[in-house]
Amino acid sequence: MIQRRLLEIVGTLVMGDGLAFLFAPRRHMLIWVEALDLPLWQRTVQWFADNEAAGRATGVLEMMLGAWLTARAYRGVE
Repeated sequence: MIQRRLLEIVGTLVMGDGLAFLFAPRRHMLIWVEALDLPLWQRTVQWFADNEAAGRATGVLEMMLGAWLTARAYRGVE
């Protein structure tokens, strides 16, 4: 039962992050640029901030992944 709860929590968080990515990709990514003091991280996050279409596409993929994880949590529950 703990695994189901974790899947639901992670799935819900991933879907929410995907929504933020979809509707405000630049602003969403700019929050994360300095989250880690790693040059590769910062370059990658900045790239997504500068390429909104890629950010929106990633947001859609995140929402699909989150929905899949959440659906797995609900499998077999009545």
